[in-house]
Amino acid sequence: MSEAEGRPRTISGLKEKVHKPGRYRLEVDGKSVATIDVSLIAELGLKVGREYTDDLDARVQNSAAKLNTIDRALNALSTRARSTKELERWLIGKQLPKEHIPGALERLTEMGLLNDFDFARGFARSRAVNRGQSRRRIEAELSKRGVHRTTISQAIADVFEHEAIDERVQVNAAAEKKLKSLSKLEPDVIRRRLYGYLARQGFNSQLIGEVMRRLPRNS
Repeated sequence: MSEAEGRPRTISGLKEKVHKPGRYRLEVDGKSVATIDVSLIAELGLKVGREYTDDLDARVQNSAAKLNTIDRALNALSTRARSTKELERWLIGKQLPKEHIPGALERLTEMGLLNDFDFARGFARSRAVNRGQSRRRIEAELSKRGVHRTTISQAIADVFEHEAIDERVQVNAAAEKKLKSLSKLEPDVIRRRLYGYLARQGFNSQLIGEVMRRLPRNS
């Protein structure tokens, strides 16, 4: 082993990142070894000139991996809202350490940045008000995103009540819009395609039946 290889490593820099307050680049012997947060600096007593042992490096690298998982999760949430399960799937897909994902999700929940009820309510409002989607269609979409059934029911009920959404108005609007694109078809084809379309939108058979009964027989 050369003299250089045998010499203890030393912390040579702790530099705060310009665009990430509270995040520091830890440098050892002039080389960047990890991005850490200010709390770890205090916890481990890190300072320039301190010997950087293998044990200390192991603790730093583990904390840095946890911090990176949280930061990647924050970046994902900054692009669009996600359910807890969606975010978990996203982090797994990015091949982040699976052992750090539960902790990252818990931390974001504690920070109020990850809340399945708020997510479901916002999603339901957008889909019901802006797209005219039915309860069942919204339920199915939220279920795909891993939201718990009870949370889904509560969120949708809250939205439909506060927005005074009437599914009969929704189904009539959906039917009227669809009929415009079916106007040149034969009556039986119109009825069949309209029924199928409304069913795919999640409206129940009773509501669809009311629409179908109002259709002129010669249209």
